[in-house]
Amino acid sequence: MTSASTLRHSIGTKIFAAFLAMSVIIAGVGIYAHYVLSMSGDIVADTYDKPMMAINFARAASIDFLQMQNAVLRARSLSGAEHAAASKQIDALAGTLSDDLDVAEERSTADDERKGQKRRPRRKRRCLCSLRPNLRRRSAMSSRCGLSR
Repeated sequence: MTSASTLRHSIGTKIFAAFLAMSVIIAGVGIYAHYVLSMSGDIVADTYDKPMMAINFARAASIDFLQMQNAVLRARSLSGAEHAAASKQIDALAGTLSDDLDVAEERSTADDERKGQKRRPRRKRRCLCSLRPNLRRRSAMSSRCGLSR
């Protein structure tokens, strides 16, 4: 009976119990650390993928619009085949502008942004229509697009 009592309180048993306790604590901290890291990774991914990418594509749309304006100014001074090439360039830029605005709308998260984007298709049509290179009939086109001055 004394040998069972000494085995229960021996130094080896106490070290083994302490080792098991530390292993359980370290495993628990590791599991919690993994959980926290995965949650923070999701937050970072959501932040980058949604609002920051919406800003990026909105800026790209702004640059596309400025390039369209420059192409229209160049097209005013061109004639014939050069004018047709400028028209194709403006159409390509209009497609890129539309795509960038669609992505920005898709990735925006705030309610006030979404309210403003419900009116965007009409504004986009007016914008694109006002930049078409059919410049000799610009006043007729502006009235047709709802851009009368």
